[in-house]
Amino acid sequence: MIQDDDPRFDAIRRALEQAADTPAPDFAPLRAVIADDDRRLRFLRAAATACAALPIVAWLASVTLHPIHPTVCSDFEPRDVLSIGVVPAVAWCASAALVWRDAPWAQLLVRAVWWSLHVTGLVLTWTRPGLLPYGFPAAAIGGGAALLILGGRGVAPFELEGPLRPRRHTREVVLLSVLGGADLLTLVAANVANTWVHPLGAALVAALLPAVVGVMMLRRWAPHATMAANALLLLALTHPLAVGVPASLGALLALSAAAQLAASALILRSLASGLEADLPARQPWVDRVLSGVVLLAILAAIAGGVRPIPAGQLAASCAESRGPSPEVAP
Repeated sequence: MIQDDDPRFDAIRRALEQAADTPAPDFAPLRAVIADDDRRLRFLRAAATACAALPIVAWLASVTLHPIHPTVCSDFEPRDVLSIGVVPAVAWCASAALVWRDAPWAQLLVRAVWWSLHVTGLVLTWTRPGLLPYGFPAAAIGGGAALLILGGRGVAPFELEGPLRPRRHTREVVLLSVLGGADLLTLVAANVANTWVHPLGAALVAALLPAVVGVMMLRRWAPHATMAANALLLLALTHPLAVGVPASLGALLALSAAAQLAASALILRSLASGLEADLPARQPWVDRVLSGVVLLAILAAIAGGVRPIPAGQLAASCAESRGPSPEVAP
């Protein structure tokens, strides 16, 4: 899913070597390889965007058909379901346009949106059954499939060039961008669904936004801002209800913040040692492991979407989804 180089350049290198071995260099094969790669990339982008659209279709179905029957969060209105999905829907529309941009920041932002859909959908499929019975499993499946299809194209080390030159830590920069962007999207969506009644959640959005933008734009100060913002996030998540997110998403955000702190520390250590421009070592097994994890998560989302839900868990999910006010939160 996150790769340090791109297999398309092996074909281009072979075409260049063949052209150099002839007395009169013929670059027609090279142009054919590049044109074929462009066609393949357009297809992959279109297929990934179509998969990422699955949550939007399912969300609209949830808005139209919810409640399915009187035992499924029957007092929720379509307006309530609409507020839950409006931010992810807008984010998907942005990703559908940005996926066609070759700029590294655009590709990183697209991955952040898809990762947010994938992981949040998986967690809420198992912890909030009945709220979006179509939307949450579809988010996990569609976001994960989009990540698997497009892979790491557009985020290779040589494409991440800016004031911060993270060639040695491409994976860490991609990790910061994707996790930070996903966390920001999750917090914004939670605040919109809660009509911005949690001041601490709004403050965290303001703290995370410059850090995420700084990483995606490869600013040299970005690792420092990321460490500060995620330390604040970890501190705030000691009381997730005060932030406006359920306990399951609070735990997920805390894990993400801890991973970002570790990645930022690695980048800062390299910056201090002058090693940020070194080429990374190839680790193809990491890509295979990440792809396997995403595939398992997709299967878990399918299982969570079709499993029978005990009446007690359904009632608890609906009650928790209405959310206690910050004043009465334990």
